[in-house]
Amino acid sequence: MASFISPYFSPVQSLAGGAVLGAAVMFKTSMLGAVLGVSCATRRFISARPSTKSLSFPLGMLLAGIMMSIFYGGMEPMVSVQTGGSGLLARLLFGGLMVGFGTSLGEGCTSGHGLTGLARLSPRSWVAVPLFMGFGVASGTFCATSIALPPQPTVEAEQPGWEVALATAVFLLFVLLVPLALAIFVPSIKDRLARAPPAAEPMIEVVSGIVFGCGLVLSGMTKPSKVAGFLDLSSGAWDPSLAFVMCSALIFTFPFFQYLERMNVDQAVLGQPVALPLKTKPIDYKLITGAIIFGVGWGVCGGCPGPIWVMMAGSPSVEVAALWFGYIGGTGLTVLVTHVLELPDPLVATPVVPADIEASVQVVPVAPAVQAPAAQESNSS
Repeated sequence: MASFISPYFSPVQSLAGGAVLGAAVMFKTSMLGAVLGVSCATRRFISARPSTKSLSFPLGMLLAGIMMSIFYGGMEPMVSVQTGGSGLLARLLFGGLMVGFGTSLGEGCTSGHGLTGLARLSPRSWVAVPLFMGFGVASGTFCATSIALPPQPTVEAEQPGWEVALATAVFLLFVLLVPLALAIFVPSIKDRLARAPPAAEPMIEVVSGIVFGCGLVLSGMTKPSKVAGFLDLSSGAWDPSLAFVMCSALIFTFPFFQYLERMNVDQAVLGQPVALPLKTKPIDYKLITGAIIFGVGWGVCGGCPGPIWVMMAGSPSVEVAALWFGYIGGTGLTVLVTHVLELPDPLVATPVVPADIEASVQVVPVAPAVQAPAAQESNSS
């Protein structure tokens, strides 16, 4: 049995990185009352007019890639075209295109559907996640992605050890969660933050993006070879790291969202009303088709939205650029198709009454209470 497990399996790094990812999700929802979703942020980046808000979260992930590549390492240069074969760029471009199109059409991937939707017991997410995981495994195995994107022994030997990863995760959790706890439990800080200027929201988006991106690097999810090692069952050396990442993050997000919903909290630290995805939204053809397309693309290229953004800044190369442009192009294609076919845009909020809000946050009891004018309808990643 031991021979079936990849020698590059990194349980401690995966658990540490997953904890940071879960904490980043908690931080953004607590502060802003919104879901941390990378594909939703990307769609806003493309379709919305350029604004501080639409640029802040992607900027945070790019900064995380730069910071981690300088101060931590843990980034894996993608194999060169010469090593990976002449078809590698085409594989990455095509895979990125499918990832972008699928996550935008299905309104989420591993962050929105996985870390948030599963934790909220959303029926849509409990359909989407098994679909894109299953098709990711099928695609990765059929396409032998671990051969096209193999681990690099020299690079792996230079990676930070588990002790460094664990210490870095503890540091990030401390600097993120201690201020959050003070903001929630210290009355003077709560009152001050509830009256924070509008400029505070983009700052929180940037911080959330930085911490989330750092968690992706710590967990190893910015290494396409590690993702390929999980999705490709034909390699003979399976790497279960990705499963450890997801489980570790859910240890944080599951009790967090269950508490918020059961306690009917309805306001965030900065005073905004919470607008989380409605769990009553039907399981439709867009969700199913998008999850399948994303899974196939994920299995082909070994990248999903968050890591693609971080890699673009942390380990830039022609190969990563092909993956990023494919992903951005796929997301843009969904925006175009939605416009041409006049389909409902998941970024356009639908008015609801308070009884329709199935997940809400009240971290700061500010009076008078502000009723949410809209609920975000995308469970995006």
